[in-house]
Amino acid sequence: MTGQTERGDFQVTCTRKSTTPQGQTLIAIGGHDGEDHWLIPIDMAIAWIENRTARFFTAANGQFVWLTVRTYESGRKTLATEADDATTSFLLILQECP
Repeated sequence: MTGQTERGDFQVTCTRKSTTPQGQTLIAIGGHDGEDHWLIPIDMAIAWIENRTARFFTAANGQFVWLTVRTYESGRKTLATEADDATTSFLLILQECP
């Protein structure tokens, strides 16, 4: 992943998180493309998904699942996986990106 015009499917293998009084919040997702590692802010990943510029997936329960955009009642957007439920966020349990 070399720039903002990339198109394709990218595997998310790590995340960066911020801890707030409400819990952990995603601030970036990352992975690797061959030998190159990539890291992009959540807002950019959301824009790419919504604009259909890129798709992201990760492993959950031994299967690959797509990332989706979720909108809170407040209007704030975040990323989730298709396998997430009310108590489990598979993105939050990924290792921390370097």
